[in-house]
Amino acid sequence: MKNLRYLVLLALCVGLTRFASADDFKMNVLDPLTGGVPEYTDSFNVTFTACSNFSNAPAGISGSDGCFEGLNATGYNIGDGDLDADDLKAGGGQTWSSLTLTFSNNSYMLAAEPAICGTLGGSGIFSDTSCTPSPGLNQDFVLSFTDGVIAPGASFFIVEDGVAPRHFTTGQAVAGVVPEPNTMLLSATGAGMLGLALYSQRRQMLRGAIRS
Repeated sequence: MKNLRYLVLLALCVGLTRFASADDFKMNVLDPLTGGVPEYTDSFNVTFTACSNFSNAPAGISGSDGCFEGLNATGYNIGDGDLDADDLKAGGGQTWSSLTLTFSNNSYMLAAEPAICGTLGGSGIFSDTSCTPSPGLNQDFVLSFTDGVIAPGASFFIVEDGVAPRHFTTGQAVAGVVPEPNTMLLSATGAGMLGLALYSQRRQMLRGAIRS
């Protein structure tokens, strides 16, 4: 009986410890003033460091939170360093309308799941967010941010709270690209010209049939 009582107490302690560590981790994509690691493609790695390392971190987040600061440098010349207007190549770069973040779950993140998107630091760049429910160990968290815009040359902050930055796995970000207006215009123009050509050809065939 005495041993059973100890087992119950031990189980209770373990359960309380697990419950106390089970704080949700939060993530958001915020809009800083300037700066960030230039990202020249719509797919890039995300590694968090303490937000205290950033002098221009957005308000409403703690210095112990994890931060990643990036810059949409698609369409810019690589290696110049300043990314001013003169560096923008013809075509204007890509406008990103969404951001999907994938992180492999580890024991530290497992203790802090599930993830909550879109609340940390107030309103973010994207107004529609979705997080996968708690995955198993070594499975993936997929965090989706949509209905927003990161224009070429614009900076963005990805922030997380609930897991120490050094314990957060390196993730993969994939941006959704808005179709270039020039491409859409060319497609519409091409379709219109094809329609006119078919219409003209059909009229000629009808005229030939009437004359015969």
